Amino acid sequence: MKNLVSVLCIMFFWAGCSSSPRLDNSFTSLFNGKNLSGWEGDESEFFRVEDHVIVIGKADKAVEFNHYLISENEYENFELHVQAKLNNDHHANSGVQFRSVDVANETEIRGYQADVGFHDGEIIWGNLWDNFRRDEELAIEAPDVLKKLYRSGDWNDIVVRCQGNRIQIWFNGHKTVDYIEKEDGIESSGFIGFQVHTGDPSEVYYRNIYIKELGAKSGPISTY
Repeated sequence: MKNLVSVLCIMFFWAGCSSSPRLDNSFTSLFNGKNLSGWEGDESEFFRVEDHVIVIGKADKAVEFNHYLISENEYENFELHVQAKLNNDHHANSGVQFRSVDVANETEIRGYQADVGFHDGEIIWGNLWDNFRRDEELAIEAPDVLKKLYRSGDWNDIVVRCQGNRIQIWFNGHKTVDYIEKEDGIESSGFIGFQVHTGDPSEVYYRNIYIKELGAKSGPISTY
């Protein structure tokens, strides 16, 4: 009986580790590691490349209003893998925009956002925010869970999967969001982007940005 329990525990452990989609050679890189070719930004001083990493924000300058670095291409059904790191826990606030669009006569863009960082001292990594539309969290994970997952001072993994009206987000291998969009009139395609959130001086770093386009219907998820 003891051996059976041990086997079951091992199986449970690996099942928990297998929830995050796998990155393989079917993905395309969105970042060449050298410059911001393929991306557009509304304020160049907040976006740059250093040591093969996209740097968002400035360590010595506060942000008066949100800025965005967005992809030149638009995507609808896809799986996106990104790694992110902060220079300042509890102050850095950013996000991975997706299915996002420009808003006429505004500096904002409208669309979904996978949260990165902290807001008012509260950890928000991997939550789903609706930016400049409903302006609310559409799905969140418990802060205590996120704190255990978060790697302070190190790279953190974010996976976003959009297929039809279903949106899933994984943070460091743990699924934080499984959301079904039920509201009519919500954009189903748009830019991939990174947000510089208004607030204190801070920097957020992004690297290993890969995407795979998917069909419209839900299919199996390749996992570790």
